[in-house]
Amino acid sequence: YPQMAWGTNYMRLATATMFSLFFAGDDFAPQTRIVEENGVPMPSHEPGVGIPVQKYLQSHFINAMKKVAEVLKDEPNVVGFDTLNEPSNGWVGYEELDKELLPFRFGALMTPWQAMQLGSGHGQDIQFYSKP
Repeated sequence: YPQMAWGTNYMRLATATMFSLFFAGDDFAPQTRIVEENGVPMPSHEPGVGIPVQKYLQSHFINAMKKVAEVLKDEPNVVGFDTLNEPSNGWVGYEELDKELLPFRFGALMTPWQAMQLGSGHGQDIQFYSKP
């Protein structure tokens, strides 16, 4: 595999989409709702049916952190834990999604628009930056 920089993962389609939905799903995907079928989350195909995606993601995250706290609460060597290491705003707040958004250039970098195109199966020419 080619060398990569951890920070470039923030602009990958899956990562940026999930952070965007987690923090701003109510604003950017208000019709996206989740239903569970046999314990498996699925997108709802009926208007107004299911839990809004932002609420679904955040409630599951909070419940997971509650479980971690329950398991660790009596451990003598644990004074705390980080609940969300290095969160990202996804693509929230950016006005031009056809521009590179990261403040550094290393590894394979793409614009959010290129990431969306790649995720839709459309090939793109991606910039690759290496160490000077």
